[in-house]
Amino acid sequence: MPEDARPAAHWWRHALGDLNGARALAADDTLTPRLAASMAQQAAEKALKAAIALDGDEPPRTHDLVALAARLTGPAAIEARVNDLRHLTDAHLSSRYPMPFEPAFDRSEVHELIDSASSLVEAVRQSLERRGFDTGALDPA
Repeated sequence: MPEDARPAAHWWRHALGDLNGARALAADDTLTPRLAASMAQQAAEKALKAAIALDGDEPPRTHDLVALAARLTGPAAIEARVNDLRHLTDAHLSSRYPMPFEPAFDRSEVHELIDSASSLVEAVRQSLERRGFDTGALDPA
């Protein structure tokens, strides 16, 4: 792997690992759904950061998926629904720092978040592949 692709590989491997983690957490009825919601957002965030890193840029320290996706232009651009990006971004805050009396995540909402994250990760995978990055050569971290 070229040295300049190593930061993208780092973010990509963690995106895959977080998506696998979200799915595993959601499948375990003994765990609170907010854990899976948090991991779904993290998978989407890290996938976007992989695409930013492949352009040679340092990904910004933000959890705002709309802002991260907006940085991807030209060949790096992805097609993502802004509503899904906002929902995942909001899930990050409410899953990590739940407020008293705030409704808890239910399992159906968590599955929607995981579906949104999966779609975004797939869109990023396609973008990375179009730019010559072999996503299949890396195992999840």
